[in-house]
Amino acid sequence: MSPMVGIGGIYLLIIGLHDPRWIQIGGLGYRLFRRGYYGYVGSAIRGMRSRLDRHLKGVKRLHWHIDYLLRYADIDAIIYGQCRRDEECALANQLSSIFQSVPSFGSTDCRCSSHLFFSYRRSPLMKIGYSSFRRIGLTPHPYWKKPYIRASDLDLAVEWRRYEACKREAIVGPDVEVKGSKGSNNMENSLLNPKKP
Repeated sequence: MSPMVGIGGIYLLIIGLHDPRWIQIGGLGYRLFRRGYYGYVGSAIRGMRSRLDRHLKGVKRLHWHIDYLLRYADIDAIIYGQCRRDEECALANQLSSIFQSVPSFGSTDCRCSSHLFFSYRRSPLMKIGYSSFRRIGLTPHPYWKKPYIRASDLDLAVEWRRYEACKREAIVGPDVEVKGSKGSNNMENSLLNPKKP
């Protein structure tokens, strides 16, 4: 982990979701999340380290929208930038011009349309995430990156049971898997007009 000072700042969580599923996000209700990667923009003007470590905890009290998503998804990487002002919305606006978003996620206390952004691949979120920090005048730093372990080093049967246990409370919609094109229309229509399970 990178050394951090106490002034705080903003961060970008890179999150991987292995299966499409419906997830209840607090007061937002059920939202359909596609298999792929998500970038979540947050801030901690004080206590940055404790905020990021909380996101990495497996079990925690559900408070923010992101807590509900992280019950079923994994954090792959965290990028942060130190600042004395809250530049969270500035970073979210940079990402919203490029990526599809999940409406109202993490943005009920500001004027942004969303603070959660979707990509089918991980690398665009990482690359554009770093460049977006620089565009708003912040230096991006890596805080945590998920260690990658070769399948040959794992007890796959045990890992699979753990994975299934994490999903046991999931509620999956009847038409989660969309056949055909991976274009933005499928994603946008599903997120804006989700069918309840």
